[in-house]
Amino acid sequence: MKDVLPPAVSKWQFVEEKARAVLESFAFREVRSAGTLDRAYVVNARWEHEPVTRWYRFAREERARLEAAVFGAAGAPADVESIAMAAGLLADLGVPRPALTVATGDEGRALLTSLGIGHEHTVAASPFFEVRAGEARLALGTRNDELIASLGGPAVPALLLEIDLEALVAAVDEPDESFEPPLTAYFACDGAFARAWALRAAHRLRIDGVRAEIGHGGSLEDQRRRAAELNARLAVVVREEDVHAGNVLVEDHGTDRREMVGVDELESTIRQRVD
Repeated sequence: MKDVLPPAVSKWQFVEEKARAVLESFAFREVRSAGTLDRAYVVNARWEHEPVTRWYRFAREERARLEAAVFGAAGAPADVESIAMAAGLLADLGVPRPALTVATGDEGRALLTSLGIGHEHTVAASPFFEVRAGEARLALGTRNDELIASLGGPAVPALLLEIDLEALVAAVDEPDESFEPPLTAYFACDGAFARAWALRAAHRLRIDGVRAEIGHGGSLEDQRRRAAELNARLAVVVREEDVHAGNVLVEDHGTDRREMVGVDELESTIRQRVD
């Protein structure tokens, strides 16, 4: 897998979180495994513990992908469930005009129609469905009811789904920057005393879930420019003489408002500005 750097990583996280939420809503459970899902299923003899197993994992070997599997369920309804899950994920992500092709019988086609899932039909036996966006294949579903027996397990139906995460991320139109979480406050500090004070103030905000950054180098003006570059909602300008006087300067980039705020009121002021 190639390096993914900010801000692109925020878009990846958004896609991965959406995928996790969709799979969990279909009662899939995450598996952490160094190998494939079918291998983990056989090694751990899961057929002895449950009649149907629904697993997924995020795989990073060579290329980033999402793997999902259903072991123990056969028939058109089980197949359509996996197709619906893939289609639901693409809809949640707003992927424009995905093309779904399926190889299934009359029952499967009727079930897809009843769910309002548009699709093209093919007579190919395998794969039983795939989703494309232009030339890129986003998702591939296959049924292999001989797989588990071939690995030394019993005859258990197996339905496998693979989603190409790199292709899926690329298919989401919004720019990478739009997925970055907003920075609430940037503390621009004038000297060591100011920075030590800012560390304590920022820490109280951070443990309550407020995203804050502290400037650790450069002049005060450089740090204020950096706050603007990061699109921080607020720049908190901390000078030693102001703190001794009981105040700090708060610059609101959303309203262009600048005011001196009492140090004891800083946290409540920040929350009021961003709520």
